Amino acid sequence: MNKIQLQRHIAETAYNVGFGAKIHFSTFEIVSRTSVVINIASIIIGIIFLGYHVDGEKNISIFLLCIGVIGIYLYSYDEKKDEYLKQGKELTALFNKLKIIFEMTEDENVNLDDCKRQVQEIEDKYNEISISKQIFLSNWLAHYKFFWEQQIGWIDNILHFILLRDKIPLSLIITVIVIVFLSILA
Repeated sequence: MNKIQLQRHIAETAYNVGFGAKIHFSTFEIVSRTSVVINIASIIIGIIFLGYHVDGEKNISIFLLCIGVIGIYLYSYDEKKDEYLKQGKELTALFNKLKIIFEMTEDENVNLDDCKRQVQEIEDKYNEISISKQIFLSNWLAHYKFFWEQQIGWIDNILHFILLRDKIPLSLIITVIVIVFLSILA
């Protein structure tokens, strides 16, 4: 493996590890924040129902039931949310190590075999600690966090990310197209 091939391999691994870190953080944030919002909204709406007669009570009840179902779904992740945070931090540390290894490959005197071995160790650790079960929509949030908040220019210089192919999730694009299409039909 020559220097250019190794740098591409490091960049691809860094993308996987960095995005993996962001998806773990996204699951943690969705579980942590959404649960609180659901609880507060349910309490407020419940208080309104106790004190006032509200038109469309049936629709509000249906809405609250749907919110309750979402709460139950989130609860299944709640007891593991700290594990998502921990793994996200560990994956971020691996991502940062990959950047250092990438920078080392710029030195003409570096041992490329040693760099390759270090990258393989990081890949093995990434596969070992990653949690495969992520919460619904964490992928969308992870795309935002990875492509729009994190400094990934060094990876982009090698992999050349494209806006509609890489930086915006395909499922989001399809969802927007379906919503626009249905809005036109309505």
